[in-house]
Amino acid sequence: MEQLLEREEALAIDRIRDSLANVGSDLVRVTGLRGAIRRHPLLSTGLGACLGFVGGPLLLGAVKKVLSATSQIPIAIPGAQPPYGVPGLLLASLRKVAGRR
Repeated sequence: MEQLLEREEALAIDRIRDSLANVGSDLVRVTGLRGAIRRHPLLSTGLGACLGFVGGPLLLGAVKKVLSATSQIPIAIPGAQPPYGVPGLLLASLRKVAGRR
């Protein structure tokens, strides 16, 4: 029974990873951005840089607020690790990505 649960968990994680990997390409395909980017590459690059400059700190601030809010929730599972801080979350994510390749 335990092996079945582990196998199902691994399959679910693989499916989630695959669907998240395809989100970007699906979004580009649905919005039709490829044609606009090819017609106006410099404008697209400038807009991307501006959005990253403005949106990056906003996104990191939101992630930091969520992590600080969840870090105050008591852990009910014995032996469980507390939630990561922002640097720990980034390092753990990079380790996972590096481990997949």
